[in-house]
Amino acid sequence: MRILVVLLMMFLMACSSDDPVVEVVKKYDDGVFVVNQGNFGNGTGTLTFYDRDTSLIQDVYQLENEGDILGNVAQSMTIVNDIAFVAINNMAAVQVINASDFRSIAAISGINQPRNIVSGNNGRIYVSAWGDTGLNGSINVVNLSSYLVESSIPVKNGPEDMEVLGNIIYVSQSGGFGKGDKVYLFDTDVDRVVDSIDVADNVYGLERDQNGDIWALSSGFTDFTGGTSPTDGGLTRISARSKNLELTLPNGAGNLVIDKSREVLYYTVNGMVFTHNVDDVEINETPIYEGSIFSMGIDPDTGFLHLADAKDFSSRGEVVVIDTNGTEQDRYDVGIIPGSFTFR
Repeated sequence: MRILVVLLMMFLMACSSDDPVVEVVKKYDDGVFVVNQGNFGNGTGTLTFYDRDTSLIQDVYQLENEGDILGNVAQSMTIVNDIAFVAINNMAAVQVINASDFRSIAAISGINQPRNIVSGNNGRIYVSAWGDTGLNGSINVVNLSSYLVESSIPVKNGPEDMEVLGNIIYVSQSGGFGKGDKVYLFDTDVDRVVDSIDVADNVYGLERDQNGDIWALSSGFTDFTGGTSPTDGGLTRISARSKNLELTLPNGAGNLVIDKSREVLYYTVNGMVFTHNVDDVEINETPIYEGSIFSMGIDPDTGFLHLADAKDFSSRGEVVVIDTNGTEQDRYDVGIIPGSFTFR
């Protein structure tokens, strides 16, 4: 009996609260994720993780899930409360992943051609989707407890990017497989579109600036059948739910991002990176960089721009990192068709 008491005392001493607690390092907590689309129809999307300093990890999802594939095509990723949501376009699903170790939690099904994801102010996420035809778009409301779609609200073709301001989600109309020239105002209190604003054709990018205004970037419409001439792109400022500035851009403008201060916008036209201060009323026609750019992101930690080159769209791409003067800082390899960035 005495021996048992001694052993118990030794065990309690070994578990003393004065002992240091070993913290488990979460390797994906700080860095840059590149969402690689993968080959359309016959490949899988992948995730590349770049920690800014020492390491580069390819195929993160497969690595952490015993070789399971992410799905085709990986469109975008949003992290909400340490949960990563990845829109998988052709799979009509959203993958739900633990953002610390990137192990799969669930899959949200039944969302045809999901595009982008935002967190509302009501404990739900909202997923824009093109629909099965690319012309029957919707905004899908997902419960964060059950990971089930609560409702799917039809909107016109090509709902794309989203920006949250209070109870209103601004939704860009990219047109899907057609033409779109609206920014929709979606009210999360009633889950429906309550207004729309006319802008230039095929709106892809939305950003909120330091003044609380919303900027919409349109790429312009291109008729690939050759039936009509291309239309101009544009940069539109929306203030108090009304547009108060419209600037014309060349057809093909895209990749709108904004810096951490929400004072300077960046976008691309024909492989060139341009800047626009949110207080300016004219377009700056001098680029800061020129190269092969498929997608672009801006790192809030460093302020650097990450420019993705999809190369031949069938082999691994590459990302060039530049500062705001256009000077190269780094470059790293990524997966097939690097289409978007998520920063932690």
